[in-house]
Amino acid sequence: MSASSTKSTKSTTSGMSTMSTMSTIADPAAGRQITVLNQCGSTIWPAMYTGGSAIPTQPTGWELASGDSTTFTVDDSWSSARIWARTGCTATDAGDFECLTGGCGAGTGGDVTCTGTGVPPATLAEFTLSASGTDNYDISLVDGFSIPLNIIPSASDCPAPECAVNINPLCPGTLRTAISENGLNLACMHPCNAGYGQETFGNRDCCTVDKLFGFRGYNDPALCQSCGVDFYDLFKDSCNTAYAYAYDDQYGTALWTCPGSSLSDYTIAFCPNGTDYVGSSEPSGPYLDATATCTSMVTSYSTTFSVGPSPTSTDTSATLSVVVTAASGVDSVATQAATSTTSAGSAGSVVSSGAVAQTSAAGSVVVALASPSASASACA
Repeated sequence: MSASSTKSTKSTTSGMSTMSTMSTIADPAAGRQITVLNQCGSTIWPAMYTGGSAIPTQPTGWELASGDSTTFTVDDSWSSARIWARTGCTATDAGDFECLTGGCGAGTGGDVTCTGTGVPPATLAEFTLSASGTDNYDISLVDGFSIPLNIIPSASDCPAPECAVNINPLCPGTLRTAISENGLNLACMHPCNAGYGQETFGNRDCCTVDKLFGFRGYNDPALCQSCGVDFYDLFKDSCNTAYAYAYDDQYGTALWTCPGSSLSDYTIAFCPNGTDYVGSSEPSGPYLDATATCTSMVTSYSTTFSVGPSPTSTDTSATLSVVVTAASGVDSVATQAATSTTSAGSAGSVVSSGAVAQTSAAGSVVVALASPSASASACA
């Protein structure tokens, strides 16, 4: 790829005197144009990560002065990709580059490029493109909020998700982070990353399973509902076409599509319409206590493990000891234990101590544990 046009301006931000560029990078091969536009009142440092194999030649991190833009080409199969903006960036006394939000590289010697997906919190623009199928794109606050942004497709009949409100001044004290030298927060953590939502069988803010059990848990859209996400309204009221948590797409207001045949280009506008990303010295607004309205949606788990085939003449025996920590309220626990000793005889029957169990000729035993009591059962 080669730069077809370049405009340079001199800028000084946070004590760093550098060159920022508004450029267009063209590719004679087929592809899409991605434009990153800075409408903030100060310099930002965009960053990019591509999880798929079609890697753009655009650097993974660069400086972008207020009012400037960068346009580059990506492949029609650009996938698992994200673009975000780093803010509060400075040069250290040693000459290294570091940022208060969105950090993604070592910054050694002032290097502004990225080597990973970025450190939360960060507002993300995410893309998976397909010339022969459907483009998928979204604004994600699953990693928290750092800066307003809009996604604007060039195809006029495709949705344009927006997150144009600065959430940082509304951010509750327990979620505030990236505090500037003036005591202003530059980011707002997602409750998943701030210690909220943990229950016995998983985390309802993160939509994950408990590592001890490793099964189902909250890793299920039917169980990980928006009402169980702390501070959901903080993010969704301000950015109602963005992901406010991992399974937000089940409500039809988070994931957006555009026919791949339209070959749409996309613009990511940071601080659209001149909005800011700087927070406040004290949290304010209606969301200070906007915790979850439904909890303990997951109260049991089940798992299947294998035993040998039912013998015809020789008895076998096995002992299963399970300790269950069962939710009995909002983020509270009650511990119970069940011990089941099973003996499988020639007829394949099971004798159980401390629980009820059955086995099948196929040798599959299912143990189900539920709150508030623990029991064991088997299914053929």
